[in-house]
Amino acid sequence: MTRADKHHVENPQQPARSPEQQHEWRRLDWGLAIPATAKAGWGARAIYAYRPGNVRVELVYNRQSGFGDEHLRGPLQHWLNTQGLQAIQDCCQREELTDDSARTIWLAQPPYYLLASPNASCGYLYLSAWMDSDVDASDRIAMLRQRFDQ
Repeated sequence: MTRADKHHVENPQQPARSPEQQHEWRRLDWGLAIPATAKAGWGARAIYAYRPGNVRVELVYNRQSGFGDEHLRGPLQHWLNTQGLQAIQDCCQREELTDDSARTIWLAQPPYYLLASPNASCGYLYLSAWMDSDVDASDRIAMLRQRFDQ
């Protein structure tokens, strides 16, 4: 046993975790990290152009990834196609999210959630959406506020 291991065994208390560290995050092939508790998820890197009064978001078919059982992915994809993507595009316009910004904006329509950020890329918008079917919506919204709101 190394000295560090011995210290850990003798002092099993872990240091206090920051509020952000209290939630585990899962990385996707494309998009932004999402909560590890998500039942189904989707991520993408889209083409993004912001001009005052005009926002353009174009998905690229080979810059998307997802996970989850089909019975959960289907409703998530339907929500994205019918509501989520238009709503986040409207948020980008309203929030004046420029293509060189590093801010992350989010949308919550429980059980669906969507994150978007240009990550200061000057041309891409990183998107992630997920579905939480058995998580209290108020807890998830509080977590998003804590992590992303200024």
